[in-house]
Amino acid sequence: MLSSRAFRLGSILSVVALVALFGFYIVDAGKRGVELRFGQFSQITDPGLHWHAPYPIEQVELVDVEKRNFIEVGYRSAGGGTGGTQSVPKEAMMLTQDENIVDVRLAVQYQVKDARAYLFNVRNPDETLKQATESAIREVIGKSKMDFVLN
Repeated sequence: MLSSRAFRLGSILSVVALVALFGFYIVDAGKRGVELRFGQFSQITDPGLHWHAPYPIEQVELVDVEKRNFIEVGYRSAGGGTGGTQSVPKEAMMLTQDENIVDVRLAVQYQVKDARAYLFNVRNPDETLKQATESAIREVIGKSKMDFVLN
Protein backbone atom coordinates (compact mmCIF):
# COMPACT_ATOMS: atom_id res chain seq x y z
CA MET A 1 0.00 0.00 0.00
CA LEU A 2 2.85 2.37 0.78
CA SER A 3 4.54 1.68 -2.55
CA SER A 4 1.30 2.38 -4.44
CA ARG A 5 0.91 5.75 -2.66
CA ALA A 6 4.56 6.60 -3.29
CA PHE A 7 4.15 5.66 -6.97
CA ARG A 8 1.12 7.96 -7.35
CA LEU A 9 2.88 10.81 -5.57
CA GLY A 10 5.97 10.30 -7.74
CA SER A 11 3.83 10.29 -10.89
CA ILE A 12 2.06 13.49 -9.89
CA LEU A 13 5.36 15.21 -9.07
CA SER A 14 6.82 14.08 -12.40
CA VAL A 15 3.89 15.52 -14.33
CA VAL A 16 4.10 18.81 -12.40
CA ALA A 17 7.86 18.99 -13.06
CA LEU A 18 7.37 18.38 -16.80
CA VAL A 19 4.66 21.04 -17.01
CA ALA A 20 6.92 23.51 -15.20
CA LEU A 21 9.90 22.73 -17.47
CA PHE A 22 7.97 23.06 -20.73
CA GLY A 23 6.76 26.53 -19.75
CA PHE A 24 10.16 28.22 -19.97
CA TYR A 25 10.98 30.32 -23.02
CA ILE A 26 13.71 32.75 -24.03
CA VAL A 27 13.16 36.10 -25.73
CA ASP A 28 16.26 37.11 -27.68
CA ALA A 29 17.69 40.62 -27.74
CA GLY A 30 15.84 42.86 -30.18
CA LYS A 31 12.60 40.92 -29.82
CA ARG A 32 9.51 41.06 -27.66
CA GLY A 33 7.42 38.15 -26.47
CA VAL A 34 3.66 38.60 -26.69
CA GLU A 35 1.98 36.22 -24.25
CA LEU A 36 -1.47 34.97 -25.14
CA ARG A 37 -3.72 33.35 -22.55
CA PHE A 38 -6.46 31.30 -24.23
CA GLY A 39 -5.74 33.26 -27.43
CA GLN A 40 -6.21 36.69 -25.82
CA PHE A 41 -3.42 39.20 -25.17
CA SER A 42 -1.93 38.82 -21.69
CA GLN A 43 1.35 40.76 -21.58
CA ILE A 44 4.51 41.77 -23.44
CA THR A 45 7.79 40.36 -22.19
CA ASP A 46 11.25 41.87 -22.66
CA PRO A 47 14.38 39.92 -23.63
CA GLY A 48 15.44 37.23 -21.19
CA LEU A 49 14.23 33.98 -19.64
CA HIS A 50 10.51 33.78 -18.85
CA TRP A 51 7.90 31.23 -17.86
CA HIS A 52 4.32 30.76 -19.02
CA ALA A 53 1.69 28.08 -18.57
CA PRO A 54 2.11 25.41 -21.27
CA TYR A 55 0.03 25.23 -24.44
CA PRO A 56 -3.08 25.28 -24.78
CA ILE A 57 -3.44 27.61 -21.79
CA GLU A 58 -0.79 30.10 -22.88
CA GLN A 59 1.44 30.59 -25.87
CA VAL A 60 4.06 33.15 -26.88
CA GLU A 61 4.50 34.97 -30.19
CA LEU A 62 7.95 36.47 -30.76
CA VAL A 63 8.11 39.78 -32.66
CA ASP A 64 11.38 41.29 -33.91
CA VAL A 65 11.27 45.00 -33.02
CA GLU A 66 14.79 45.93 -34.17
CA LYS A 67 14.84 44.39 -37.65
CA ARG A 68 14.32 46.71 -40.60
CA ASN A 69 11.68 45.21 -42.86
CA PHE A 70 11.22 46.00 -46.56
CA ILE A 71 8.19 46.02 -48.80
CA GLU A 72 8.78 46.25 -52.54
CA VAL A 73 6.20 47.83 -54.84
CA GLY A 74 6.54 47.40 -58.60
CA TYR A 75 9.42 44.92 -58.45
CA ARG A 76 10.80 41.94 -56.54
CA SER A 77 14.43 41.40 -55.63
CA ALA A 78 16.00 38.31 -57.13
CA GLY A 79 16.96 35.68 -54.60
CA GLY A 80 20.45 34.38 -54.01
CA GLY A 81 22.12 37.77 -53.67
CA THR A 82 22.53 38.27 -57.42
CA GLY A 83 21.37 41.87 -57.15
CA GLY A 84 18.88 41.58 -60.02
CA THR A 85 15.27 42.62 -59.88
CA GLN A 86 12.13 41.39 -61.58
CA SER A 87 9.44 43.87 -62.56
CA VAL A 88 5.82 43.37 -61.50
CA PRO A 89 3.92 45.31 -64.18
CA LYS A 90 0.57 45.05 -62.38
CA GLU A 91 2.02 47.15 -59.55
CA ALA A 92 4.60 49.21 -61.47
CA MET A 93 2.59 50.64 -64.38
CA MET A 94 0.78 53.86 -63.43
CA LEU A 95 -1.10 56.53 -65.35
CA THR A 96 -0.16 60.20 -64.98
CA GLN A 97 -2.55 63.18 -65.12
CA ASP A 98 -1.59 63.87 -68.76
CA GLU A 99 -2.36 60.21 -69.64
CA ASN A 100 1.17 58.86 -69.93
CA ILE A 101 2.16 55.50 -68.53
CA VAL A 102 5.14 55.41 -66.18
CA ASP A 103 6.93 52.48 -64.58
CA VAL A 104 7.29 53.23 -60.84
CA ARG A 105 9.30 51.02 -58.49
CA LEU A 106 9.89 51.76 -54.84
CA ALA A 107 10.74 50.13 -51.55
CA VAL A 108 9.38 50.97 -48.12
CA GLN A 109 11.43 50.38 -44.98
CA TYR A 110 9.69 49.94 -41.66
CA GLN A 111 10.39 48.80 -38.14
CA VAL A 112 7.86 47.38 -35.70
CA LYS A 113 7.32 49.82 -32.84
CA ASP A 114 4.49 48.13 -30.92
CA ALA A 115 4.49 44.32 -30.94
CA ARG A 116 0.90 44.10 -29.68
CA ALA A 117 -0.45 46.45 -32.35
CA TYR A 118 1.56 44.62 -35.05
CA LEU A 119 -0.02 41.28 -34.13
CA PHE A 120 -3.57 42.33 -33.31
CA ASN A 121 -4.61 45.58 -35.04
CA VAL A 122 -4.41 44.32 -38.64
CA ARG A 123 -4.78 40.78 -39.94
CA ASN A 124 -1.82 40.95 -42.36
CA PRO A 125 0.25 44.08 -41.62
CA ASP A 126 2.82 43.57 -44.39
CA GLU A 127 0.20 43.18 -47.13
CA THR A 128 -1.85 46.07 -45.73
CA LEU A 129 1.20 48.37 -45.77
CA LYS A 130 2.01 47.29 -49.33
CA GLN A 131 -1.52 48.04 -50.53
CA ALA A 132 -1.65 51.40 -48.71
CA THR A 133 1.72 52.38 -50.21
CA GLU A 134 0.62 51.40 -53.70
CA SER A 135 -2.63 53.32 -53.31
CA ALA A 136 -0.87 56.47 -52.06
CA ILE A 137 1.74 56.45 -54.83
CA ARG A 138 -0.96 55.88 -57.47
CA GLU A 139 -2.83 58.92 -56.16
CA VAL A 140 0.29 61.12 -56.32
CA ILE A 141 1.26 59.86 -59.80
CA GLY A 142 -2.34 60.24 -61.04
CA LYS A 143 -2.44 63.90 -59.97
CA SER A 144 0.98 64.72 -61.44
CA LYS A 145 2.17 65.39 -64.98
CA MET A 146 4.79 63.16 -66.53
CA ASP A 147 7.53 65.84 -66.42
CA PHE A 148 7.07 66.21 -62.66
CA VAL A 149 7.14 62.42 -62.14
CA LEU A 150 10.33 61.99 -64.17
CA ASN A 151 12.11 64.78 -62.34
